[in-house]
Amino acid sequence: MAKFHSTKEIDLLWNGLYFKGPAGTFFTLPDEYYEEFVTEVTHGHPDYIWDSIDETQDLEDRVYDLEVNGVPTDATISVGTTTTSAPGGNASVVNSGTTHDAIFEFTIPRGEAGPTGATGATGATGATGATGATGATGPKGDKGDPGDDGSDGAAATITIGSTTTLTPGMSATTTNSGTSSAAILNFGIPAGIKGDTGDTGPAGATGATGATGPAGADGADGADAFWNFTGAYSGGAAYAVGDVATYDGRTWYRINANGGNVGDTPVEGTFWTLLAEKGATGDTGATGATGDTGPAGPTGDTGATGATGPQGDPGEGVPVGGTAGQVLTKIDSTDYNTEWATPGAAPYTSVVKQYVKNDSTAKLKGEVVYISSADGTNPIVSYADADSESTSSKTLGLLETALSANQHGYVITEGRLSGLDTSTATEGQSVWLSSTSGGVVYGAPPAEPAHSVFLGFVTKANGSTGEIFVKVQNGYELNELHDVSVGSPSNGDIIQWNSTSEMWEKESLSSAGIAAASHTHGALMPTGAITMWATATAPTGWLFLDGATYSQATYPDLAAVFGVSSGTFTVPDMRDRFVAGAASIAALTNNAGTFAPNSANAHSHTTDIAHGHADTIAVSTHGDHTHSVNPAAFTSGSASVAGAGASGSGISYATGGHTHSIDVPATTSSAENTNLTHTVTGGVTSLASTSVTSSNGTITPKATLLNFIIKY
Repeated sequence: MAKFHSTKEIDLLWNGLYFKGPAGTFFTLPDEYYEEFVTEVTHGHPDYIWDSIDETQDLEDRVYDLEVNGVPTDATISVGTTTTSAPGGNASVVNSGTTHDAIFEFTIPRGEAGPTGATGATGATGATGATGATGATGPKGDKGDPGDDGSDGAAATITIGSTTTLTPGMSATTTNSGTSSAAILNFGIPAGIKGDTGDTGPAGATGATGATGPAGADGADGADAFWNFTGAYSGGAAYAVGDVATYDGRTWYRINANGGNVGDTPVEGTFWTLLAEKGATGDTGATGATGDTGPAGPTGDTGATGATGPQGDPGEGVPVGGTAGQVLTKIDSTDYNTEWATPGAAPYTSVVKQYVKNDSTAKLKGEVVYISSADGTNPIVSYADADSESTSSKTLGLLETALSANQHGYVITEGRLSGLDTSTATEGQSVWLSSTSGGVVYGAPPAEPAHSVFLGFVTKANGSTGEIFVKVQNGYELNELHDVSVGSPSNGDIIQWNSTSEMWEKESLSSAGIAAASHTHGALMPTGAITMWATATAPTGWLFLDGATYSQATYPDLAAVFGVSSGTFTVPDMRDRFVAGAASIAALTNNAGTFAPNSANAHSHTTDIAHGHADTIAVSTHGDHTHSVNPAAFTSGSASVAGAGASGSGISYATGGHTHSIDVPATTSSAENTNLTHTVTGGVTSLASTSVTSSNGTITPKATLLNFIIKY
């Protein structure tokens, strides 16, 4: 048994055990209840002080005390507290004192309730109770017949039976030889253990007690005991003479070590002797003096009531269901809206609401409020409004009921709010804070610059029983975001990322590297646009059209122009090329078209020679002279020569292409003596058309060479 006392008065019924007594009273508790009692009752309460939590250790301490100090000769026994326990249990006695000065604490079960007595005479009509709230009118019930009052049940009694002296070292015992309603308590009190000092001194004077049953004859004094309490018996342990162990509900003493052998199960005989066990119930002793009246038992069954009054109008009923031990709890402020809940279980509610104080303006149920101030105890609420930061960012919820000026009430912050006019909404629509003080809009928030505060969803559309499920989510300003720093902005400022601070920060155009002067931007060049560039370094955002290959991942937009979605792509090579229009409109492809430079095409020249002539050669008289004629051979075209010389020897001719060979020997004449006349007459016909074909040639104009670039 564990033992504790309290520094304050205790009146506690726990787990069928009843503890009652003034401050300083000692109480006992069965060992098996100790941990549960600490967890549920005494944990964190300094008023409860444990005096003993280990009966085994207490027994060892008592044995040790007897060994050292011997059997006391002036031992005293006094009665401590008497505790009433649940009906049907066993009575018990625990020594809260010492082995020298025992203080017995009694635990006595209450008597069972007696059977219901016969119905007594009708009692006087009780006073009419306060009229309850009027419910819907129900049918009038029939008048019940009055019952008779039952007689009071018999009172439970407790009497003291026998007191038996037990073997030294045993625990004190208490048994009930009566019934639960007429208990007869028999006590077993262990005799003191003789120490190793001198002979037993004279017995002390017996204290005044109730009549004591006959004591058994004292046995012969045994040898001085040597005790070594080892706890529960273990088959794997070796026991020496004097060891004490518990086994099978009994306490055994080792009388023979058996050479330290293990496995000697305790039985009466060579190695062990029984030291203590629960004895048979002794004879009933004489009735002791009546103790103090115990605490009142539970109230008996109520007798029949007087004549039933007229049936009142039925009110709302208790919700069905529930289990033993559950209690009714309110769900919200609506009358009779209750549910079953388990005490001590994790709290659960379908509605979350906050207790607030209204400001000086009266408000209606369902209007939207925000926390505008506080009074040291409660937050003070005012109308929320989407038109400003201060009246929207701290939106709390919707009023559960109408509130007059400075009245206290509740604001629903999450959960269902019913009894509203939602006739202009549709079920499932979102609910938003409006620009009207305390008002709501359905479906979408008010247009900017109004602030967006989400309030919940419409769960029922009705003009008087409408419902909204409240779930407030306040919108955020740009400067309320954790990674944005835009305090005190100026007109024209922008925000840009700062990798050092890892924040979006406010910057002016000039500090951001953007020209601040007013200017007009032309249309931006789209990705894939091609133009010419004068330097050997392409500008930012552009690539040279030099046939290079690039990764799609690096230039995804430009790759898309070429129809490439992964891998690599190659830009056209425009070096040493002209640009020409495509034959048909098509997407850009890499070097998709080529063209030849302008050239002089092959052609013919026609020559028409069409003329004839006749030549007459007149030779005058000459002196002596020599004619040296050595004409060179020549080739002509087709020709026809007709005629004969006067003295033409050695001349041959042919028709068509031919060679004229003229061989005129040199002649040296003497002095002129005659005149010679040479006449050559001939005709030349026209030549046919002649074609001359030229080879192809390249025409290269003057040019300025530039680089082609493409926008990525």
